[in-house]
Formats: sequence, structure tokens, C-alpha cells
Amino acid sequence: MTSTPYGTPTRDAASSPAPRRATLAQDAVTVAIGLWLIGGLFSDGWAHHNVPELEGFFTPWHGVLYSGLLLAGAWFIWLGRAGGRRWYRHLPAGYGWGCVGLGVFGLGGLADMAWHLVLGVEAGVDALLSPSHLVLFTGGLLILTSALRSRWGSGDVTSPVAIGGLALVTALVSFFLLYVSEFTASAPTLAFRALPEGHPQHTASELPATAGLGGFLITTALLVVPLIWTWQRARAPRGLLTTLVALISWLSAAVVDLDRAAVVGAAGATLGAVVAEFALDWLERRDLRARLRIPVLAAAAIVPTWTIHIAALAAGVGLSWPVELWSGAVVVSGLAAAALGGLAVSAPAAAVTAPRAASVSPSA
Repeated sequence: MTSTPYGTPTRDAASSPAPRRATLAQDAVTVAIGLWLIGGLFSDGWAHHNVPELEGFFTPWHGVLYSGLLLAGAWFIWLGRAGGRRWYRHLPAGYGWGCVGLGVFGLGGLADMAWHLVLGVEAGVDALLSPSHLVLFTGGLLILTSALRSRWGSGDVTSPVAIGGLALVTALVSFFLLYVSEFTASAPTLAFRALPEGHPQHTASELPATAGLGGFLITTALLVVPLIWTWQRARAPRGLLTTLVALISWLSAAVVDLDRAAVVGAAGATLGAVVAEFALDWLERRDLRARLRIPVLAAAAIVPTWTIHIAALAAGVGLSWPVELWSGAVVVSGLAAAALGGLAVSAPAAAVTAPRAASVSPSA
């Protein structure tokens, strides 16, 4: 027995045939279908946020979302067509869990329809925590990670298809964290009233700022974790950070109907990510010590992104936070990113760049 790069046991290569691999073009089609699903999801989020008279399950936005599921199902059947009626047993490596995801998503859709018909339509943060919606999230996550598992199992971490697959997965998670996202809150522009300790309203006055700081930290983790997964397997690919920031920030801005602060913040964060790409490229050429590389890269990705994001908000909308608060948000986000990178240094995935010759990647 040997181990795969993911740490799961498998048979020796000599006694087990290599799993069938999807081509780059096939994975690209899967990513394109995933983009359809994400578009439907965020359009439905826009409807929940901006159409107060929304009623029932049968809406145009649900139509886009569930047509994406049908398209994904048809594509998976096509990929496994060599197996006939048991097509699911002949899917390429990396697509097995995606097939499970199709079933989970379908069951979630039925549950969502029953939920809406019986209990009505959610209009706030409850929509992101609805049990039926969380089932949809689970199914969607399994579907959207199919191309990513396929690419990484093939040793491809840096192609546009691999980057696109990772970005879509991150976008899905970001949707279900919109209630704690800096890209929808634009927290530094919100009114801040400092009251002294002991004042009866002290805690209440600081709640918006506290939530905003939490939003910076959650969004930082959302961006940094996919970067770390990639850096454990390859040198920092150009464009990954910008793709993640641009996709998440602009989709989030769309959900809040392109609110001015959200648009300005998205533009600033995207520009900040572009600047950070140059810093990452420069740092990768410095050949950093192994234990320092990922923490330093993580901080270098986040600090410019948030700095220029806040600068754009200051220029385009105006800041309400004092300098200590907004500058502290940047610093604490950078420290959190470095800490996440430090935790990942000794993770098993760090060995993926040099897998054992006898190992076989998982097919699920």
C-alpha cells in the first residue's frame, strides 16, 4: 500500500490501473457550467435582497440556478457515457463526489421548494442559513470541486482552468458568508460613535465596528485559504489572487444592487490585488526559506489588497472610522493571513509537489 498526495491509502500502481483522466478541455467545460451555477446563485441572492415582493419557489432566478443543475447533470452523464446505464461508475477521476453532489443538490432543490411553499421566502440573513439552502450549498460544493479535483489530481495547479475552478469554489463559499463580508458591508464607511467604557451604550455603539472588523478577518481567511492550498503545491501562479478578489468582490457588489460603496470597494480591492501580484512575483524570486514562504506570501497578498480597498473607499465615499481602526484592520488582517500561512507550513499537503512515484491520485 502507498499513499496519495492527499494522504489517503491506495493500491500500488503496479496492481491497479491508472484512473481515467478528464482532458483539460473537459474540465474547462465543467468550470463553464460551474460559472452558470454561480451566476444563478448570485442572481437569486440579488432577488432575495432587492425584490421585497418575491414570493414562492418558481422565479426566473431559480430557473437560472436549477437549469445549471440540469446542465451539469447532462454533462456528467456525457462524461460517463462509456458506462451506459451505469455512467456514474465511468466518470473521470475527480468527478465521483461531483456525482454525489448532483443528487444532494437535487434533494436540496425539492426541500427548498417545499420550504418556500410552506414557510414563504426569506428576505435577510435567514436566507443564507435556511437548512434547505445549506443542503444546496453542500451539493453545489461537491459539484464545483469536480474540475478542481481533476486538475490537481493531474498535477495541474496553475492553468487557467485550475485557477477558475478554485475561484468558483471560493465564490460559492463567499455567497454563504455575505452577512460577514467586507465586500458587502464596506465597514470603514459606516458611522462610528466612540463612547467611553462604562457608558450604558458603549457596547451597542461599538457593535458596527466590531462586526466590520470581523468581516475583514472572515474575508481575509476566505481569500487566503485558497491561496495557501495552491502555494503548498506550486509557486504562486500569476492572476490567482486577482481572480479571487475580482470575482468575489464584484459578485458581492451585484447582490447589493451595485451600491456605490460596494462598487468603489470592489474596484479598490481589485486594484490592490493587482499590486499584490507584483509583490508575490518578486517574493517568489527571492527564494524564501521554506518555513517563511507561505506566511510571508499570505501577508503580502492581503495587506496591499485591503490598503487600496480602504483608500478607494476614502476617496470615493469617505471614511467614518478613525485612523486607528481602519489602519488596525489592515494590520490585523495581515497578521491573520500570516498566521494561517504559518499553520499550513507543516500540513501534509506541503509534500504534494514531490509525490511518491508509486502513488495513484484519488478518483473520487
